Amino acid sequence: MDKVQLAKQIDRYFDLEDLRALCFELGVDYDSLRGEGKAAQARELVLLMERTGRINELAQLCASHRPNVDWDAGPVAPTPAQSPAQTEAALKMARRALAILEEQAAGYTALTVPVHLKIELEEKRREVAALEGKLGRG
Repeated sequence: MDKVQLAKQIDRYFDLEDLRALCFELGVDYDSLRGEGKAAQARELVLLMERTGRINELAQLCASHRPNVDWDAGPVAPTPAQSPAQTEAALKMARRALAILEEQAAGYTALTVPVHLKIELEEKRREVAALEGKLGRG
């Protein structure tokens, strides 16, 4: 199953509350998903999980929640390699998102930062580091 099909399946078989539950189980802040409507948020969740190398984890979780749906047991097809310009653009976006998350976290003390925000920060830092590594900046 490719990522487009996975997003369509999530949109078809999960309602908004189910999508929120998936995000919770994956440690993803549902409210940080861009897009209006369930289809757009399902797409953004799939893209986030792809960027963080967790897309197969998402597919397996979907299958565990909807075992009667054909989720295609094989792994999600990998995305073709990005060009340096695409990687650079992804790094710019990831750094921007990280700055926003860090700004949100700055409004809390170290002991009161919400768990979902801590997780998002960790994931975004890993994503930035991975993209920098691809560009030889690590």
